[in-house]
Amino acid sequence: MIREYKTIHEVSGPLMVVEKVEGVTYDELAEIQLPNGQMRRCKVLEVNKVPHRSVIKTSPCFTGSLGWVA
Repeated sequence: MIREYKTIHEVSGPLMVVEKVEGVTYDELAEIQLPNGQMRRCKVLEVNKVPHRSVIKTSPCFTGSLGWVA
């Protein structure tokens, strides 16, 4: 199933923290669409389920840093 999230909380180098995610698992592959339309493949590094807040951290596995800030 394809899910789209637009709840980016923070970007730091190759890491991105996304809030309010559901059904995401560790080591899952994903894609990120950059503002210029370019797609980047990434991997879920961590999933936290804190009360009222879920966070995943992603890191591009095949390229360098994201090249943009939130």
